Amino acid sequence: MENAYDGHGKTRGAYLAAHHRAPAVPEQVAEAEARLGIRLPAAIRRILLAGTSRVQVGWSLPARTGEPFSLSGDLGWSLDGFEWPYFGDEEDPSDEQRYLCFHTGGNGDMLLLDLRAGADDPPVYAWGHETGEFLLLGQSFTAFVDRVTALGCIGAESWNYEPFAGADGLDVHGHNAESWKRWLQSVRWKKRLLTFPG
Repeated sequence: MENAYDGHGKTRGAYLAAHHRAPAVPEQVAEAEARLGIRLPAAIRRILLAGTSRVQVGWSLPARTGEPFSLSGDLGWSLDGFEWPYFGDEEDPSDEQRYLCFHTGGNGDMLLLDLRAGADDPPVYAWGHETGEFLLLGQSFTAFVDRVTALGCIGAESWNYEPFAGADGLDVHGHNAESWKRWLQSVRWKKRLLTFPG
């Protein structure tokens, strides 16, 4: 069973949709790990097995209502969606073995787990497909989810995160973040619960 919230803002044409699925079973996680050739980090396994196997959040605001900030958000992960990234560097593919992509934005930018240190709860980076640059979003996946949620699930294009970037990831208490959260609270969202099979 998949649950979703789907609605439109009452006054400003804002749109919000959120979907999540039931937790995965161990056999599904094992299949994904076999496909990838690795054991997923412990924190990711816990989320997939005890939380949800798929999350997708999307929202948008009318043009120019939130400038200079993002006008849309796109965030999520799926057990079936974890994949090794391709950065276009035929000469040195080492980064493609270091990072695991868990979400790709509509423009091709990626959200990545940094597996280099072998952490149970790995850092999260955004990678911009136009610049080839990496931007730290959280010292752990858990911290990233907490912070990006506090910012209203902004993303997943790299430029969406730039106004909120700090030394240890997204800064949810900085001037830009506080301005954005105040403005976001002024948008009135209407939610309707939908249920989908599967």
